[in-house]
Amino acid sequence: MKLTLGACVVATLLLAVPGAAQDPLQHPLVCVDEPAEGGKVGQTFGIRGSALNSPFVHVWGFPTSGPVWLGEAYANQPDPMRKIGGGVFAVHVMSAPVGTYPIVVYAYESATATFPASQVVNIQVKACQTFTAAWPYFGVTGATTVPLPFCAPQA
Repeated sequence: MKLTLGACVVATLLLAVPGAAQDPLQHPLVCVDEPAEGGKVGQTFGIRGSALNSPFVHVWGFPTSGPVWLGEAYANQPDPMRKIGGGVFAVHVMSAPVGTYPIVVYAYESATATFPASQVVNIQVKACQTFTAAWPYFGVTGATTVPLPFCAPQA
């Protein structure tokens, strides 16, 4: 029987096997659901997934210019995962460097105060074309427009 966490196979469970190896579910595990391996994203994008036995995750990007901090998130615990000490996470990246490089999500382990589990996802970050959109704002003095910044990936 296979145990999955998000899109990842966490372990293949062997039932009633004397002397089986250490339980793989005792330590943190992390699974990135989005972006997919080889995914193309704009400089502003989301990373989401699941973490097991971990209260939070850190996310780093590794472009050729050097490591870049992309964010952190607490692993929110829906009822089924609360029973086994896991949760889901989402990180909103605001301005990732352009290029093709790996991002790594690290799962924290409270017992050792380390990040022993990680998952690597290779992505392509495309430059954003910044433009301004205006929408009507009805204030005290009447209608006006407020510029809003947007970022759309270039083709």
